[in-house]
Amino acid sequence: MFEIFTGRDVIIGRTELGNIPLVSHQNTDNGVVKYIKKLNDRHIFDYRYTISLADRGVFYASTQFENFHIGTRVKALVFKDKNKISKEIRLFFC
Repeated sequence: MFEIFTGRDVIIGRTELGNIPLVSHQNTDNGVVKYIKKLNDRHIFDYRYTISLADRGVFYASTQFENFHIGTRVKALVFKDKNKISKEIRLFFC
């Protein structure tokens, strides 16, 4: 049902402020720890087809409302069938 990606190490303090949400292991602010500039060697996930999952400590799933990066060991669950995914379906899975 999903293609699963795992975030690589991101040192939050070394990122530059920008407009791309960085989803990390927290259960506040929809998992967004900081807005950063694009990380050139990292994937930006399309929020319309992706659920973010903090699977360490808080085990918190969220759906975003704009494209985003994932932080260290955060999972991105990308729906394989992108034809019928709505905000309500993403929220149901969360």
